[in-house]
Amino acid sequence: MSYNTLETIGHHDNWAVSRFKLSDFGPVTSQMRFRFVAQDPTNNSRTEAALDAFSIIDYVCDSGESILCMKGDLDDNEVVDARDITGFMAMLLSGGGSGTQPFCATDMDGDGILEATDDLESFVNCIVNGNCP
Repeated sequence: MSYNTLETIGHHDNWAVSRFKLSDFGPVTSQMRFRFVAQDPTNNSRTEAALDAFSIIDYVCDSGESILCMKGDLDDNEVVDARDITGFMAMLLSGGGSGTQPFCATDMDGDGILEATDDLESFVNCIVNGNCP
């Protein structure tokens, strides 16, 4: 069995948010495995690490081409916050851009339709409570 290293993170005092398109690293199959290694190569201190919110998501555009997005993250900075509200509302009101990263980020329930009911409620919940899909 072999592994590809997707990322190596050195000393870090805060959460590191990472996002990858798996197909850039090889064929995506049901046999894929993931491993996470925390180590202190110099063995001179305590080593601590945590993993939170690991998920594998695939979004497909109308053209059949995969795109990568974080639901609610309209400015594509890997954080869902108040700075995403204007972009979210613009996409929701225009309803356009199907198959794009902004459309994907606005379609909170992933049904391919931008709705003022389900998507808006989910976005508000995401911003206020941090419960993002």
